[in-house]
Amino acid sequence: MATITYRPTATGDAAAHSVTGANNHTALNDNLDTTYIRNNTGTLLEDDLNITDTALTSETIDSIDVRFRARSETTPAGEVAVGLRLSSTNSMATTQTAIPTSATDYTKTAIARPGGGSWVVADLNALQVVVQSNDTTAAGVRIFEVFVDVNYTASSVLTFSPKIIIY
Repeated sequence: MATITYRPTATGDAAAHSVTGANNHTALNDNLDTTYIRNNTGTLLEDDLNITDTALTSETIDSIDVRFRARSETTPAGEVAVGLRLSSTNSMATTQTAIPTSATDYTKTAIARPGGGSWVVADLNALQVVVQSNDTTAAGVRIFEVFVDVNYTASSVLTFSPKIIIY
């Protein structure tokens, strides 16, 4: 099994968080903890971000994981949930609660295909990564990075050896 990692390439269906950086998708794909999306509203907010697949063609997708990096601003009270969105349907991983005040990396593995069924390569060009946060204390939670890891098996390639016949 091999893995290819995708980063957000454009804003998707929702963009509710405040942004420190140019926009939500660049704030989450630049490997910096100085740009981020933020929630200090005391309510649930959601951002959806497009990814673009240009690498896979006929591989078998085994699973899709989402990784993120986050921290709470003043007390370990923030909550972050990540998931995947396909055809206006979300499939969310379990919520990460009590986000600490130091930037921490999280991985949510084998997120189910929204709507059910098996993942196919064609899903990747319509796929959005979902980031939801809630800070019930309104003390602030920041999400710095989001990664979508597609675990796949390469397609079988038949090769033929030429035969030379000499008469």
